[in-house]
Amino acid sequence: MSEAIQEPSGNQPEASGQKVEVENKDTVAYETHRKLLAEKKKLQAELEDFRKAQTEAQEAQEAQRGEYKKLWESTKSDLDKYKSELEQERQGRQNFVKVNKFLSRIDGKIDSKYLDFVPTDMIHLDPETGKIDDMSLDKAVEAFMNEHSLLIQKPSAVGTRDRAPSHAVPEKKISEMSNVELANNWGDLLKKIK
Repeated sequence: MSEAIQEPSGNQPEASGQKVEVENKDTVAYETHRKLLAEKKKLQAELEDFRKAQTEAQEAQEAQRGEYKKLWESTKSDLDKYKSELEQERQGRQNFVKVNKFLSRIDGKIDSKYLDFVPTDMIHLDPETGKIDDMSLDKAVEAFMNEHSLLIQKPSAVGTRDRAPSHAVPEKKISEMSNVELANNWGDLLKKIK
């Protein structure tokens, strides 16, 4: 099973008188096998350690991404909440301006408990200036007057009183009144006669 091989170097086995025997290519020396097997096991262990470290790094990255995602979602929900609160505040201010302008346009007063009936959705603001559109305000006043005119407390006319006079006309006949009573109630008596 051994074959004689000539070496290409200057050392020719025939020249030195030595005969070189080479083993069959299918077999490996035990010592070489042990070295290669130990190296293979070492490389496999290093590969397993590398894969394990890579997996752990990926898991840590995923966990970190998950934390960032949770933080991002939390921040986004907070931002949405603050945006909605800001929008509500802006709408409240706009409605306040609309109601004040509306109240200045009507002839009379409205009790505060009826302010929800003011048609603020009909009153438009100019988006550039923030001022109220007069035409829409007039339409809103007209609509309110048509639907809820009884809610408006009209101002009293000049010369009339909002409440009963302090010196009300007594329920006496004129012939039974004294001169002082007649003088104090003369205006009221004239109205009563007419």
